[in-house]
Amino acid sequence: MSEIGFDPRAALSAGEQAVAFAREEEDDYALAIVLNNLGEATRALGENERAAVYYDESLELRRGTGQASTIALSLSNVGEMALLDGETRRAAALFAEIASAIGDKRQTCFARGGLGWTAYLDGLNEEAEGHACESLRLAGETGMKLAVIDELFCLAGIAAATGSAARAASLAAAAERHASLIAPSPTLSDAGFHQAARATSVAHCPLSSLPSLPSERAALP
Repeated sequence: MSEIGFDPRAALSAGEQAVAFAREEEDDYALAIVLNNLGEATRALGENERAAVYYDESLELRRGTGQASTIALSLSNVGEMALLDGETRRAAALFAEIASAIGDKRQTCFARGGLGWTAYLDGLNEEAEGHACESLRLAGETGMKLAVIDELFCLAGIAAATGSAARAASLAAAAERHASLIAPSPTLSDAGFHQAARATSVAHCPLSSLPSLPSERAALP
């Protein structure tokens, strides 16, 4: 996830130099960090295939460290790229690994959200709704504003196939309102599975169950 003020071209230039240095020094810990950052930069520039290569190598290196939090971050990134490429089974396996191995609420929120998207894209609407609503609940508890937006769009997309047009339109509008409260992010505009839900006009999770965000513009979590 990119931070406010993130300059992908500058990050790409600096990252390529850092990768060369880390490889020369055989510093796998630093190399994994830089490769993940290069994935962020190339993804923000719309170069998804290149980003996937960086994310995959970063994940491989991080598995060797045994650090659960960094492994979970890489699993999430690789999972999202698999979703964008239509590899829903691979994506589901990656998100399920996070959900089963990580106890942190934020990581679980990402994992359940990812599982919701994979189920939605596979047409498993009831399963998708369960994951999306749980991710939405965790997002509300932890203040993860982008996750709230993503899951509102996911719930809108779910009912595109179930016919709850009025509630879907309300959920899509709610997602857009939440998005207007925070600074623009590539997560909101570049990820194809977010756009798929944004383009729909239906969903059926009661609006009364959804967490609300502060009215003031706030920094990303």
